[in-house]
Amino acid sequence: MSPVQIRYLGSDATGVAQIAALANLTFTKLVSNTAQVSAITSPEMATLPSEKFVLIGDNFQYLTDTVLASLKETFIASVINGMSHIHAITPNQIATLTPARVQIIGSAETGYPKLSFLADNTFARLMSDPAQVAALTPQEIGTLNSGKFALIGGNFVQLSDAILTSLQYTYNATPSNSQSQIAGITPGQISTLTPAKVRILGSYDNGISKINYLSPSTFMQLASDPAQVAAITPAEVGTFFSSNIKNLGANIHFLSDVALGNFNYQCAISVSSPQCQVGSIDYAQTPFFSQPQIMIIAALNSGKGIAFMSTLGFGGLTAAQVPGLLPAHVVGVNASQLAALSNETLAAFLQATKESFTSAQKALLSASQHTACGC
Repeated sequence: MSPVQIRYLGSDATGVAQIAALANLTFTKLVSNTAQVSAITSPEMATLPSEKFVLIGDNFQYLTDTVLASLKETFIASVINGMSHIHAITPNQIATLTPARVQIIGSAETGYPKLSFLADNTFARLMSDPAQVAALTPQEIGTLNSGKFALIGGNFVQLSDAILTSLQYTYNATPSNSQSQIAGITPGQISTLTPAKVRILGSYDNGISKINYLSPSTFMQLASDPAQVAAITPAEVGTFFSSNIKNLGANIHFLSDVALGNFNYQCAISVSSPQCQVGSIDYAQTPFFSQPQIMIIAALNSGKGIAFMSTLGFGGLTAAQVPGLLPAHVVGVNASQLAALSNETLAAFLQATKESFTSAQKALLSASQHTACGC
């Protein structure tokens, strides 16, 4: 039968060919013919249960744009479906479509494709093609839950600047997310981005990247690259949580002077607040700073910033770092901080600074520390 004749099959009552009623073997024979697939109409497609839909196989590519646009992301009550048509698209079928044609799947009602309703294995196959990832739009990305978002994988680098800028750093109730899109970026994905690309992540609202919302493992991967740490801006540092400061690890010393100079020395009650940055520097990080960098920290709060380091962070100061600290810099240092210093570090302070230490500040020094300090 010709495609024209097929259109008459059982169409008396509805005007729609009842190809859905064909036996599976017969339907498979029908859709093995590319001309027959091209002739299928949107009303006919709407009658197909998902088990028939998958029988179209690789000839899926011959469906018209109108039919692709009409595909439903939801179950059709009048048709016995195991799943929606979009969910039923197989990995092999999606691979037959060009990016332009993928962009019309299920778009009849809203004007944008319903790729978020693809099965995970089909979506993963789609995302394995760099050209398909590059064709995604911010509107589509906004519909992806965190599970789908992770399936973009190593081709994350192919996302457009517009999409990277649009990524959400807060949870979105629709679609259902276990985490925000920024938090969903994997260590492998962040590694694909240049420093310039990282600067625009989630920056849609205020022009500042939201790298402070990266997951701990992803942030640590970012911080493992000295070039990425050096590219962090003062504005970004101003958003950092305590965990971000700690997760910079030993590479914290690659921060620029202007970024380091934007550390917040004050602490809020909540440790999740983007404050308490000086106090978040830990013992293992302190020795990596140069002496000039220590002086930048000391210059905070009108020259009293060094006292806002934690006891452990302050205790990490080395003999090479403290000679520039003047009496005014150490006014706020407490007894626990001073006692956390090594003998070598205490001995390296300027004589005027050592003489400025008060009895209260020296109250917890050991005998050996007193000797080393000469104070």
